[in-house]
Amino acid sequence: MKRKRFLEPVKKISLYMPLIFLLQIFIVSSVSAFTQINDNGLNKVKINLDIENSTLDKVFSEIENQTDYKFFYINFNKSKK
Repeated sequence: MKRKRFLEPVKKISLYMPLIFLLQIFIVSSVSAFTQINDNGLNKVKINLDIENSTLDKVFSEIENQTDYKFFYINFNKSKK
């Protein structure tokens, strides 16, 4: 009987271990990516935009033309034809 009581918390913890592991990987990856961006000086890129009343597609396209950045996004507000 005492043994069952001892194992209950261990079983609960083991259920959360995969989630904790994935969270740790995500945090380490995010910190690593942020560090690489700052180390490479990518935050010092300057662009010139002269755009008024334009779509986000055109803005991203112009930024991609002037830099090495690539954008990926999904426009959920686009009307279906």
